[in-house]
Amino acid sequence: MLMLAFSSLVPASLWALPHDFELESREWNGLSRLQDAALDDGIMLRELDSLDYSALSVERPLLILAPENALQAEDLQQFVIHGGRVLLAVENEAADGLLESLSEPIERIGSPPDDASSRYLNANPKLPIVPSPGRHPLLDGEVQALAANHPQAFVSALPPVIAFERWELGLVYDLSLGDGKLLLLGDASVFINLMQPFANNARFSLNALRYLCEGRSICHVDVYAGRFAQDHSFSAGPPPPTAADRLERALAQLNRLAESWSAWKPDERLLRIMTFMLCIGLILLGLTIFPMQSPAFLSYRLRPPAERQPQSDFARNVLELSRRRQASYNLPLALLRDDFERKLMFALYGEQRPGSEHRYSASGIAELAHRFGQRILGDEAELRHQRARLTALLRELADIPSQSHLLILHAKQWNRADLLRLHAEAQACLGALEQGERPSSAASVPKEPRS
Repeated sequence: MLMLAFSSLVPASLWALPHDFELESREWNGLSRLQDAALDDGIMLRELDSLDYSALSVERPLLILAPENALQAEDLQQFVIHGGRVLLAVENEAADGLLESLSEPIERIGSPPDDASSRYLNANPKLPIVPSPGRHPLLDGEVQALAANHPQAFVSALPPVIAFERWELGLVYDLSLGDGKLLLLGDASVFINLMQPFANNARFSLNALRYLCEGRSICHVDVYAGRFAQDHSFSAGPPPPTAADRLERALAQLNRLAESWSAWKPDERLLRIMTFMLCIGLILLGLTIFPMQSPAFLSYRLRPPAERQPQSDFARNVLELSRRRQASYNLPLALLRDDFERKLMFALYGEQRPGSEHRYSASGIAELAHRFGQRILGDEAELRHQRARLTALLRELADIPSQSHLLILHAKQWNRADLLRLHAEAQACLGALEQGERPSSAASVPKEPRS
């Protein structure tokens, strides 16, 4: 309450501490609570201090918090028009040029009047509680109000998602520009650790990140806060080809191929050889179809009759196993892989597990190792060792087929030493998760019973 009283005396954009909006900071003005919630939801936040418009990708949304320098309005607008998604939380005039350049301008009027809201934190008019009636993805999960800290108010003909109770002033806008989205918020301090517990700020913050990511299970968001450099210009490059363009190119290639074939004339000798081969083929076809005694050379088989060959995957596995003199460890290793994968994904993601299509790719293994390091305790050297151990284990498990594939006929074979070694490594990784799990993750991810 003392910290809240202090923050009410000075606007958020003028706080003197040098580490506002740091992702790793657990101080009152940091973003560690937001980052923890985002990680649990599969959203990776990356803090940057230089905005290179030429390097922007529409696949990576932007979170811009309290910019201090004027934004490059034309470049940011073009990024959104070409499919980019941006959440812009302003506390000064840095975004005024962008807002005024919209087809339907939005005017920032600064701090709202003291009577713009009927409820306040600590009875302070500079800390209004703004109700949020209505339906919108930003309000999912019963977001009924936001607690603001020295907010900015807007005036526009566009309807706001969240508005103050009086004076027709907006606080949050959802703007569609071309193929992208621009979310406008008049208070960046909604996201800091101090303000997250008040009203429904925490749920609104997570909803905003989900809205930026369009519901993707794995998403990367670039964060720019305060004073950051801006370089170059945004260039979207050539537009992606449409289905009609691809069809037209395919038809053109087919036409060129047909023209080349129509212009080709075979050599006379080649034509004679082709005619001779066709005659031989017709003779063999006649000998095969019509009832007569087949020549002996036609009974030659490259393989045993089909009825003698195993007709199923299971039969082929049994036949192959019967020919070997040593045991196959493929099945036990496949069971070990599936069981370890199930327990690891449950510990790292809980019930909301992402798909498995990229789990054993280089980026998928790196992401699992990163989340693994977030869940255990230890000094930096120990964390590096544990992440390296998990990375090495996952790379070996990637070569082992799952239970749904052929096991015995797999190209690579394993032995008893491999089984014991991989089992020990898997147990060590799961033990590190179970014994050194951080308190915050322990509260959010339930324990899975051992099978």
